[in-house]
Parts: sequence; C-alpha cells; structure tokens
Amino acid sequence: MIIDSAAPVLAGVDGSPAGYRAAAWAAQEAGLRGRALLLVSVNTWPSYIGTPWGGDDWDVEAGRSVCRDVLHQARLGAQDLVENLSVRTEVVEGQPARVLIERSAAAALTVVGRRGEGEFSSLLLGSSAAQIATFAAGPVAVVPETLPAPGLGGPGVVVGVDIGDHGQEAIAFAFDAASRRGLPLTAVRAWTLLSEEPAIRSFAPDPEELEHEQRRLLSEALAGWCTKYPDVRVRPWLVRHHAGRALTEASADAAMLVVGARGSGGFPGLRLGSIGDAAIRHALCPVVVAR
Repeated sequence: MIIDSAAPVLAGVDGSPAGYRAAAWAAQEAGLRGRALLLVSVNTWPSYIGTPWGGDDWDVEAGRSVCRDVLHQARLGAQDLVENLSVRTEVVEGQPARVLIERSAAAALTVVGRRGEGEFSSLLLGSSAAQIATFAAGPVAVVPETLPAPGLGGPGVVVGVDIGDHGQEAIAFAFDAASRRGLPLTAVRAWTLLSEEPAIRSFAPDPEELEHEQRRLLSEALAGWCTKYPDVRVRPWLVRHHAGRALTEASADAAMLVVGARGSGGFPGLRLGSIGDAAIRHALCPVVVAR
C-alpha cells in the first residue's frame, strides 16, 4: 500500500484505559515516523435516539462534551510524551468501528486499544478492535491495555513470515519498525504437517524434507530486506508449531508483533486470517496487521 507522506497516525480514543494507552502508543509511533497525530473520539449517543432503550431525550451535546474532555486528556498525554508533536483532535458521531474504518484510508497507521477483561467502560472501542483490524484500508495497530516493557535482550520486533501474496507487506513493515527503533528483528516461520499452505501441501509429508524447504523459503523471503536494511540485526526462527501460538508466545518480551492481513492458507476474499485474529486477541505486545 502506498501511503501519502502527509497522512497522519490515527488513534481512536474512547475514554477507557485501553483507549488512552493506544493514544500514547500512537503518539510515540507518530514521533518515530515524523508524522502528525490525529486523535478521534466517536460520540455514539445519537445512535440510541429513538431506540427502545434510548428514547428521544438523549443529550447529544453532552456526548460531544465527554468526547472533547477525553480528547483533551489524550492530547496532553501525547504532547508530554513526544516533544513538538503535531496533534489534531476530532469528535465524530456514529459507530466507532465504522468511523475508524472509513478514516483509515487517509491514515498512515490506525491505532486502537484492546480492552481488558470485565471493563464495560472500554467496551465501546475494545469490542471494535477486531472489526477495524479486519476491514481497515491500511495497516492497523492493536495495543493491549496492559503493556509490559519489552525484555532486555528480547526479540525486538517480531514478524510472522508468510510466503503468500501478502507476506511481503508484513515483512516490509517489520523491517522499517525495527530500523526506526534500533531493535533486532525476529522473523518467525511456523509450520506443521497439517498446514494448508500451498508451500507445504506440494511436498510429500517428510518432516526433514519439509523443514529444509521451510528454511529455504524463510531465507528467500528475508534476503532482499536484509540488504535494504543493513542496520537491522535479523534472527530467523523456524519453528514446528501452530503459527498463532508461536507468535503469541514470541510476543511476551517483544516491542511489536507484525502479521499479514491474510495468510496464504486462507479462503479467497478473507480479510483477516486465523493467525492475525489470534494475534490481536492474545498477544502481549502491540500487534500490527499490515496491508
């Protein structure tokens, strides 16, 4: 995807801890990229007017006021984190997922929070994270509400290496992210004998032969990017494991996990594969769905 050089990093903020965490992470990402930050809060109150549980007396302006307060707090936090950061705020009426999906077409990256368990206050945006990651026009980052610091000597930026048509988008994003952060890159290629991926189905079920072929494919997928980013220290990691579980485990001490929008074993037209879905729901670090 070609991204406009003036496109901002977009973050959805709903007043929950997850939303504020996403805004802070988005601010740091905007600073690293030299881009502006656009903070959007969605006023959902008009959606309830005329409904059986909402009636006709919902105070829409009160909703806008709440959104403005939320954005003010998020803006202060962002500017405290990143010096000289250009921050714009916008209150939009509608449904959070729909609004952010529409605006993702004009964003360099869309950032949303993933809610914690049992917190109704974060439900409005948190429950929409998977929808946004699935249907957005560009890359999406899903940021956990609880964000442990990456471990020293950890994997840095982790990328799931897919040999399908969309695999290079994730690799490109991951190399760029690692280079900007001065971190190593751990490239994970997971496979099992039961995989539906064409690169595995075409071979006889000989584990040694398959492992050799997977190692070759991993090396070829990374070769050009290693040349383009000589400053990035790359750790190829071939693992015989379910990809979703392998990537979730690798996220424990990572700064970021990058996955493609759809794996090569997915159904035609599928917008987010099972690996990406597992990652955004369970990873312990921010997850970027690249496209």
